Amino acid sequence: MPQVDMLRSAPLGEKTSSHLTLYPYVIAVMYKLVSIIPINLRVEQFIIISPVIFFMLTILIVYILAQRLFDDHTALLSVNITIFIPYLLARTKAGFADRDSFVLMVSTSSFLFYVLSHLSDGTKMRWSYTLLSSITMLLTGLTWQGVGVFIAIIAAVEFIKLLIDRSYSYRETAIFASWALPISLGLIFLKPGVYNHPDRPYVQIAVFLPLLILSISIMISITQRIGGLREKLSLHGRLPVGGFLSFLLIAVSVMLFRSKLFHVSKALVYTSIFPFGSNPLFQTIGELQKLGLIGWGLWPGAFWILISIGLLLMVWDVCYEMKLHQLWTMGMVELIIFGIAFSRLSSGMSSANFVETNLTLTIYWASVGIGVLGLLAGFIHAHYKHRIGNPSSPIVWVKIFLIVWCISTLIYLRAAVRFVYLFAIPSALLGGYAITWMFKRCVRRDKENLFYLLLAAAISWQIYALFCDRIGGRSIVLMIYILLAGLTALLVLYITRYTARGGHPILRNLGLTALILYVLSFNSISFHPAFGGYAFSLRNGLPSISLIKEVGAEEALRWLRENTDENAVIAANWELGSWINLLGNRATIVDEQQREYWTYLMARYVFTGEDLTKALEFLKTHKADYLLLTKRDIALLPLTAVEAGIRDNIVIPIFGNIVQRIHISVDGEKVRVIGIGSLNGG
Repeated sequence: MPQVDMLRSAPLGEKTSSHLTLYPYVIAVMYKLVSIIPINLRVEQFIIISPVIFFMLTILIVYILAQRLFDDHTALLSVNITIFIPYLLARTKAGFADRDSFVLMVSTSSFLFYVLSHLSDGTKMRWSYTLLSSITMLLTGLTWQGVGVFIAIIAAVEFIKLLIDRSYSYRETAIFASWALPISLGLIFLKPGVYNHPDRPYVQIAVFLPLLILSISIMISITQRIGGLREKLSLHGRLPVGGFLSFLLIAVSVMLFRSKLFHVSKALVYTSIFPFGSNPLFQTIGELQKLGLIGWGLWPGAFWILISIGLLLMVWDVCYEMKLHQLWTMGMVELIIFGIAFSRLSSGMSSANFVETNLTLTIYWASVGIGVLGLLAGFIHAHYKHRIGNPSSPIVWVKIFLIVWCISTLIYLRAAVRFVYLFAIPSALLGGYAITWMFKRCVRRDKENLFYLLLAAAISWQIYALFCDRIGGRSIVLMIYILLAGLTALLVLYITRYTARGGHPILRNLGLTALILYVLSFNSISFHPAFGGYAFSLRNGLPSISLIKEVGAEEALRWLRENTDENAVIAANWELGSWINLLGNRATIVDEQQREYWTYLMARYVFTGEDLTKALEFLKTHKADYLLLTKRDIALLPLTAVEAGIRDNIVIPIFGNIVQRIHISVDGEKVRVIGIGSLNGG
């Protein structure tokens, strides 16, 4: 790989040392391995299908994780739900040649190995799984600089362990060190151009947060061996020594580096509210906006109820093991997730134009703050009354990990559309667990395997929903629908009549019927995604493989490759940057590795500009020879203009038919415009 990639960020080029390049190398190695098989497969074709390969591996990992956490029933249902989650499928389908699918695979692998390290009996196996978790997390960091969102989850679990585990020892410290040190040191030494910036929040979370938790762990391990010091620090057993040392070390760190960490802390708090800022530079990029009320309702929709039930069941089990007050703890957790999820209600009914207000911020911070303080108060009260138990069972820590995973990704989901897919896997696990838990509470133990029959019925509805439009003849579609409806009715009657447990049989039958119908409606009976029916809602989206499959896109890129100079620069929307580099072999100004300021200027002066001279000045500065527009770009121009704070109203020019070329000239400077498609799909 060259030191400077001249196909990107024209005319300066892009230094490869300042970017993470593991994913391109993974694609190249996999393509060479696949090329051993005598099949006619071009590299661009392999890039298009690679997200599906990584997603298939992710599904296998999710199954293993759910099977170890729960059982086979929950694992199969969780996988079934995961496959059809809209936002997850949108980022892992063929043609979306981004690193998200690979990042999801390696990060989920790291979580799986972390869980297995806790469930392992032997010391050697626990060390091995911990090291594998560290390596896969390091691979995630070498692929995406946002790896801190995953590292923070495990770091939070370890921090909780330091607070409440009275048996924390040197062994636990050494195991955590074998996880944290390879990640922090590996990121710094393998990619110094990316992670050697301590003033950036993503570096502090990815590199320094594990080291801070490790420092606290070392201090606690030392204190455990000094009896007198431990008694004094814990005020003779009134306070948990781990919590005291944790807050003490954090306070000292802030005092020692106040001049630096003051601005850092401010940046981190600002990032948690506005993850990528609220200025026009970032608002031009649609993925970094927050979901509005309608967009939030589409996913997870009614499934949110089951996610909450699964989460509260996890909290109940943890409280029972640790002898905490169940209702108080569950109430505080519910307050936190309610505040995170519904603090947007006062922002209006828009789907994607969510704007923070004083009310939304008040609800958000008040619910999170009161919830966290309430949890701490409940723990300290139980500790003071000497009621708190020691969570010696490894499964307790696995459940705590799942709780933290869900709440953390819920915060990420609220932060930006870009992170919606991160919430998919924990929500599928918890929602699937809630469904199977309720099913088994209503069905006799000797009939629990009927759950497999329910899954088979769900898959049948999925197949119908995805392919009913492609079956010739409405009569055939109607016949299949009647057949599935009849089988569904027989399934409900059989399960509810012959397998229900004793006690309140009418209520159990009604509840079991509603549960079965919801599981099936999640797959297609319901036509709206807010109520389920994800498979039905996605069937129209599956054929649209990617942006590059727009009408006329391949023709335009072929024209670029065959009719332009090899040194030509193409001005296009950032979404098409890498495709132009790959398929057109031409340089671009912006791409998916967004230069935010350039992205803003292109939107401000080129795509939505009214002054032709300023537009051409920008294009000339970047030595652009061609301007490429798609019907998608044109359709989104009003949205871009409003979000960028440019103006409220904008007149959009319509650029005719496929590959229409328009010559425009100002002061002798010419730019050729290539139009792809039209607003009416012509």
